[in-house]
Amino acid sequence: MITYLLTYLPNRQYQSSRLLDYMEVIANELNCSHQSAVVTVAGVFNALSDIEYTTKTGFSSVVDQPTRGSSLLDETYVSESCYEHIKVVNSSVKSDHTAIVAYNGNYQDCCH
Repeated sequence: MITYLLTYLPNRQYQSSRLLDYMEVIANELNCSHQSAVVTVAGVFNALSDIEYTTKTGFSSVVDQPTRGSSLLDETYVSESCYEHIKVVNSSVKSDHTAIVAYNGNYQDCCH
């Protein structure tokens, strides 16, 4: 499994379209060089188009709940279905964003 993270800043010095093009190149490179690997992309995508990203890369979004207030800003995309469970939970650090937990198997709640 290959995982890479992205933080998309709203006060950016680059165009969204160029970032999406770059992410498409990365996805294609990873798919070619690691054909059997599952690729996970996670991060804060703010104003990037979910539809445009999934169209360019062929990845699927696995988060379907808001991650900051009523907005879905934080995302996790996968090259193929690989997680049995996706949960949006309160962050363990001080943040106005929630955390995304993606896992397989049985979840053991360590706090209860």
